[in-house]
Amino acid sequence: MKIYHGYMITLLGLWSNLSLATPLNTPLSQLQHQWAVCEYQIKGEDSKQSCFQDLVDEEQQHLTLHPNNPDLNIAFAINLASLANVSSTSDALSLIKQAKTRLEALKNTTSGQRHTAVLVTLGALYYRAPGWPISFGDDDKAGVLLAEAIKLSPDDITAHYFYGDFLAEQGQTQQAINVLKQGLQIETHHVQPLVVQGRKQDIQRLLSTLQD
Repeated sequence: MKIYHGYMITLLGLWSNLSLATPLNTPLSQLQHQWAVCEYQIKGEDSKQSCFQDLVDEEQQHLTLHPNNPDLNIAFAINLASLANVSSTSDALSLIKQAKTRLEALKNTTSGQRHTAVLVTLGALYYRAPGWPISFGDDDKAGVLLAEAIKLSPDDITAHYFYGDFLAEQGQTQQAINVLKQGLQIETHHVQPLVVQGRKQDIQRLLSTLQD
């Protein structure tokens, strides 16, 4: 399916810029680490699906207590999309629709890095999802959202990865290479090492493909 091959690999980096608005028994950093374990260390699609499902279930419990916490809502949308990545086509379409609905509700109420997280996640959903009548995929919307994210947060490596990937899919290879190389130059000290390593590997893998 068009969506999701490699989709969620780097969205986690957005979490590093989120701060908890309310105290939680499980800090956002722990949820971030759990995501990284599911994505980078768990092998096999069935095992990944189980791992992400457990994480989604855990976040739902937190959202029951803190339904208006923007960080949790963004993280939950990211994890819904992560679960979609390893789910059947019908389940994946339902999950990404849920993620999109949650993010659209946050789009006009967030600012700073939270807003960047929403823009990049929505942008990635729009260009990775199938178009009408199957789903809501829209390359024009994706391009606007991702370009806005880069403008808002020029030092966000995740925004560079997805904008570069989007440009590559649009056939703008040289522009994509430039954006990805810029992303590799970004110094990221406040993200967990497992996440930084994985993201840079994703960029390097895409660059290798584009430069072959």
